[in-house]
Amino acid sequence: MARSWPDLRQCPALGPSWTLNYDELVPGYPVAHKYQRFQNGLQTVELTVYVASDSPATAYALFLGIGSTHQAMPPIFERGPAGLGDYSARHSAGNRSRLLWTYANVAFDLSSAGSPSTSRLSPAGSRA
Repeated sequence: MARSWPDLRQCPALGPSWTLNYDELVPGYPVAHKYQRFQNGLQTVELTVYVASDSPATAYALFLGIGSTHQAMPPIFERGPAGLGDYSARHSAGNRSRLLWTYANVAFDLSSAGSPSTSRLSPAGSRA
């Protein structure tokens, strides 16, 4: 986790009008994570990056845990964008959306309320 983190406001879907109003780095074993929340008026984008120091299996377990922690029946997530990480899932309802994915030993949790949608913020969305 000791690295320079890119500024999410450099993503074309956001821009300089967004403010970073919360930023937290939580060290830990076997998982450390970084959480950031950006706002522009009533619009919110949240990104949590989990880095597993022991194995990709830990990142996959996080992905499953995050994706299954809800109270709706049936499952609310569907398959995520093709080519986004090793595993991906997404959910949209009203003006809220959420995108989860893993890549090797890292799990990502990206959500938005208002706009822009997570599809415009994700690496897969930028390829479309």
